[in-house]
Amino acid sequence: MLLTNLAGGSTLDVTNTTVSGVENDGIVIDNSLGTYTFDSVVIDSVGSNLTHSAVKLTNSGTVNILGGTIDNSSGDGIRLNNVSSFTLNNTFVENTSGFTLNSTGSGLSGSGNTATSFSGNDGGGNTGSISFNGGANVFP
Repeated sequence: MLLTNLAGGSTLDVTNTTVSGVENDGIVIDNSLGTYTFDSVVIDSVGSNLTHSAVKLTNSGTVNILGGTIDNSSGDGIRLNNVSSFTLNNTFVENTSGFTLNSTGSGLSGSGNTATSFSGNDGGGNTGSISFNGGANVFP
């Protein structure tokens, strides 16, 4: 699933999204200044190597993921690069090879998330935080 080119001031609300069996990146938002809200996502078995992510956001406006499951067996669960505002609430993130969350230069917020094998990579320039596992793990 690739979502791009939503102009600043525009919004897209997506409910009950399922992405499975994808061999590259799952949800990709690149160079889009609009607002995306995913009310519930199920992303499963995404990525064929460590360069792929279940959710990959680059140079983007506002992205909200408000529940669901993000599962990547070979790369990062979530990779952010220069995202103005990223919110992750009440979401289960599982990954077996990469990072749960890998972020550089992004605005972060969120709570109520679970990651059984939490790991993060802070590339610097992030503001705010996202908590996992009842606050036991906080990124960055």
